[in-house]
Amino acid sequence: MVSDLLPITEDDIPVICNYINDEGELYNKYYNRAYCSNIIENTLRKDNVVGYKIEKDNIIVAFLVFNIDPDINILEHFFIAKPYRAYKSVMVPMHKKLVDTFKNQELIFYKLHDKVDAITKYTDKNNKILLDKLEVKLLKILGVH
Repeated sequence: MVSDLLPITEDDIPVICNYINDEGELYNKYYNRAYCSNIIENTLRKDNVVGYKIEKDNIIVAFLVFNIDPDINILEHFFIAKPYRAYKSVMVPMHKKLVDTFKNQELIFYKLHDKVDAITKYTDKNNKILLDKLEVKLLKILGVH
């Protein structure tokens, strides 16, 4: 069974780094794992950064991390392991968290590589997440009109 959204803990940071680094290496032959791990770890430890994970059998299968700032909100990471990318029980809570947290605010997402589409299909050319479009999709999935 897939868990609800849970806060990311200090113990989750190495696992999250590995997921992001594996994805980065897959699509960028010049990807620097050590350099990126350092950035990811520092980001996850900032006071204004919030992260959530979804687990299955105590293994992280998805996570999202966002930076809340008075000037700009940034979705730092949005990851779903391949076997779970079609699971409503994974996608819905992650999208709902974004919509509920940032409704009527601006949220930016800079993708790691060009193959990202779980969230980038809801962004404009300036990397702004179109939360209204995301909310419409979410309501459609939930059967709410």
